[in-house]
Amino acid sequence: MKKIYLIIILFSSFKMFSQNCIFGDINFEFSHDVYIYKNSSIKLFFTRVAESKIVEVFGEIDHKEFKTKISRKKYDEICEKLINLKPIDIINDAPIYLDASNTEIIFTCNDNSFSYKVSGLNKGDEKTSRKDFLELVIIILESQNIQIRNIN
Repeated sequence: MKKIYLIIILFSSFKMFSQNCIFGDINFEFSHDVYIYKNSSIKLFFTRVAESKIVEVFGEIDHKEFKTKISRKKYDEICEKLINLKPIDIINDAPIYLDASNTEIIFTCNDNSFSYKVSGLNKGDEKTSRKDFLELVIIILESQNIQIRNIN
């Protein structure tokens, strides 16, 4: 039932995505409850100030907070990847994992909020329909020089 509800919402909102999308804030979260390596909990919040060439990033890795900046060009690259994501591709090859990591991206476009959440994302998704989501996650992580085992 959840998948049907998600599909209906995603398809009804899919028309809102176009080159005219005005992005607001972008939230990125990665978590893994049983992850024995570093970076088991990552939260990034990209906030854009209108017409600014710099985008502030507030982050938290394993409960340690930090603040950085990225160029507007890098932010626009992230937004472009978000525009090109196809919700159907994210749910198509959705395997079921026990104790898998969770990767979520929440963003606003034209004052509407959207969310993509993927469980068990890894390098193996380069060959699945979730490859565009994986590429987006890699761009986000690289913008902050963050490494997650089995992703980038």
